[in-house]
Amino acid sequence: ATTRSADKISIATSSITGWDDEVGTFLAVVEGPFAYGAYILGGYQTETPIYSGGSTFQSWNGSTNLAAPVGNPTVAGVHKIASAGDASGRSIVSDGNTVGTDANVFISTDIVDLYIGSRFDSTGAIFGSIKSLTYYPTRLSNDALVGLTS
Repeated sequence: ATTRSADKISIATSSITGWDDEVGTFLAVVEGPFAYGAYILGGYQTETPIYSGGSTFQSWNGSTNLAAPVGNPTVAGVHKIASAGDASGRSIVSDGNTVGTDANVFISTDIVDLYIGSRFDSTGAIFGSIKSLTYYPTRLSNDALVGLTS
């Protein structure tokens, strides 16, 4: 059997139409299970809009963690996760369940590249599938996030 390294996939944020790391919404449709620390969507070093925090999907803005109250990444199957924020705070929800919110900034530093399926240094690989990943250059409402993930 042959083993190869995980792919490192990234996109420069300058090539994303309407990119603003202070305002926006990400929607990921993924198939797991995912281990703790699997980065579905990560920025440089610590800013991580969507990752597996073990028993919940989470968002890390560089200084503060926010967990989706319901939804377990370690359960096999398809999951829909949305993470959004603006100057008034941020939200995360998985699989159409309860929305987790706080008043912290969405992403605390400028992100030059987004890493898909791992961290910038290729650690935190998901070892699962990303079926789709969508960026909205606006902060969608919590009701819209629930609808997108249902």
